[in-house]
Amino acid sequence: MSIQSNPDLITITAGSTLVAIGGTTATVAIDNNDLTAVKATDNFQATAATVDAGVYDDGTSGMKTFKTYLAAAAAAPSAAGVKVFFDSISSYSVQGNSATATYTDTAVPTNTYVDSIFAVAFVEKNNATSTGRSTLQAATLVLPVKRDANGNDTALLTTAGQDAITIVNGNGGTKTFESLTGAVLTVDQLVAAINGDTTVAGLTVEADRDAFHEQLVTITYVTSDGTAATTSSTAGKLYYTYGTDPETGLPIAGQTADITSQAASGIASAIATALNGDTGAYVATATGATILITAQVSGSTAIDRSPLAHAFNTLSIHAGSPSTTLLLAGNDTDVKASTYAASNTTAIASNYFYLTSPHVLKSGVRVTVKNNSKTVSLPSMAVTVGTGSDAFEGNSSGVGAVAENLTTAMIISSATNSSTLDYVATFSQVESVVPVASTAGTTNRTGWLPAS
Repeated sequence: MSIQSNPDLITITAGSTLVAIGGTTATVAIDNNDLTAVKATDNFQATAATVDAGVYDDGTSGMKTFKTYLAAAAAAPSAAGVKVFFDSISSYSVQGNSATATYTDTAVPTNTYVDSIFAVAFVEKNNATSTGRSTLQAATLVLPVKRDANGNDTALLTTAGQDAITIVNGNGGTKTFESLTGAVLTVDQLVAAINGDTTVAGLTVEADRDAFHEQLVTITYVTSDGTAATTSSTAGKLYYTYGTDPETGLPIAGQTADITSQAASGIASAIATALNGDTGAYVATATGATILITAQVSGSTAIDRSPLAHAFNTLSIHAGSPSTTLLLAGNDTDVKASTYAASNTTAIASNYFYLTSPHVLKSGVRVTVKNNSKTVSLPSMAVTVGTGSDAFEGNSSGVGAVAENLTTAMIISSATNSSTLDYVATFSQVESVVPVASTAGTTNRTGWLPAS
């Protein structure tokens, strides 16, 4: 609602229906008109309160007809606020320093349409905020999970001390989690057992499957009858895309080097090499027909093993693109004789070959311990894994990864992403949230208006 800048307006009337704001918040501006309060009486209050104590004689302004509506509006102000003013006050009296004190006539100040005695309401949405973040001293162990030939997690060993994850606070408190009973048989069950455990004094413990992220892309290249295909003996290039580079915002796309008479494994190798040359955000390694893609820490060549690693994109091979110059119908005599084999577009339409690149995403394990104290350091708190571990030592994807203590070199800089401090934080980086008080107006004198 806006009733503003009407110098001849001496009376306003709300009527009997304007009693609610009609929404979750209200924005009201009534000012710079000619609305007069005959008298403003400011009563004594023993303690300051948001709802001021006093009385207006609203004269003939009609402001009293807005009382119910303005009270509702002032109780739910928007960020712009509920700012309602008399334009003039004929007389002004203020009670002394007790509830029984006399009233003193007081000079009426100049109305500048800010929070003053002229304001029936000067209320804005609370804008309290805070600075900083809550940071605890934190240490994190990230562990790759070994997978079997079908891509499933390896089962935990049941020998004590092997597939065992131990948490220590450095003050004698310790707990080991392992598969010694029927309740914990898998990696996921072990993670669930660790997460939120409160056994070790002074520590908050987190465990999740959100580290050591890997993308496995399998190049499938077969003929129409499902047998392995081989590219043309005439050299040519493949055009591929891999979404958007998270560091540059540009498309990741390009051609491979020339390929000649290669099966799926040769295509995988060529694409991995091309991808490594076209982006610094990811690194690709080909093993057979499978491409292992991992994210790199922004601005470096270190593998990002953290939960904050770049998300993976979709690798697409564009066989029908003009940028693909490699003929893919194959070298079989009967196929080569076909005019349809002279173009990948017609060869695809004739089902001479199928070239696909499906992928799966795999993740390892993260265990983070946090020092609950912001005043006493725990320099020796740690997470360790058994030296004879089978499920966590090494990784069948072929990179030979092992469990590692997450360091600042393996995760995006906390100066770029403060969430890094949720996983790796020294005691000197411990921080608390600092509240910043609201500066919003809170004056509510709607109760000063006489009853309608």
